[in-house]
Amino acid sequence: MSRWIRTIPAVLLLLVTASPVLYYQAGNLVYTQAAATNLECSGHSARNSPDDFSVKLWNEDVEEAMFEKNETLAGNLSHLWFEAWGNDTIDVPDEDISLAAWVMESNASRPWVILVHGIRSCKANHEMLIPAAWLYQADFNVVIFDMRDHGNSTVEDGLV
Repeated sequence: MSRWIRTIPAVLLLLVTASPVLYYQAGNLVYTQAAATNLECSGHSARNSPDDFSVKLWNEDVEEAMFEKNETLAGNLSHLWFEAWGNDTIDVPDEDISLAAWVMESNASRPWVILVHGIRSCKANHEMLIPAAWLYQADFNVVIFDMRDHGNSTVEDGLV
C-alpha cells in the first residue's frame, strides 16, 4: 500500500507537466488542419474567369444529378458573363502582400460593391461571380478579390 502512496505524487507531477504540452500539441494539430486554405480553390481558379464561368459543385455525383434535372444550372450562364473586366492587384501597405482582384466597372458615377469570398474559396468561385454579375447588371461597379493565402493572392503560410 505504501508503494502506491509514493507513486501517486510522481504520477500527478507527470500529469501536471505533460498536460499543457499535450494540450498545445492537440490544439496546434486541430488549428493547422482547420485553418489550412484550399489554394486550388476546388478547381475554380484554373477554370473560371469573369467572361467564362460555370457552376462547379463540391461533389461530382451531386453535380451530375442536378445537371440532369436542370439544364440551366448545367452551365449556360453566358447571360451573366462580363464583357468588360480587368485584372488588378491590391498592394497591402507595409506588408509584402498583393491581393489579386477582378474589377468590373459598369458606370463610373455609380456606387462600388466589394465582394469578399468565404474561407477556402476564391474570386473565381461561381458563388462569387453570379452575384457579381447581378450587381453589375443592376449598374453597380464590382470588385472581387482573393484574400491573403487564397487563390492568386500572396501565399504566406497557407493558413487563414
